[in-house]
Amino acid sequence: MSATKTTHNDHGQFVMTRRDESFELVCDRCLEPKITKVEVTWTTVMGQTKRICNGCYGRLLSGKPL
Repeated sequence: MSATKTTHNDHGQFVMTRRDESFELVCDRCLEPKITKVEVTWTTVMGQTKRICNGCYGRLLSGKPL
């Protein structure tokens, strides 16, 4: 069973999904390959949709510059 959480800030909207199984992901922000259970879909203020890793999600939520 997956869990979903939606948040907003000055960088846009974030939808975090935690899955039961690990999967591979290449983050659209840091461009690093990841094996994770957490996927974040980021819709920027310009309307672009990106899949990002949990680390980039945390940095964007903390207010650190892009």
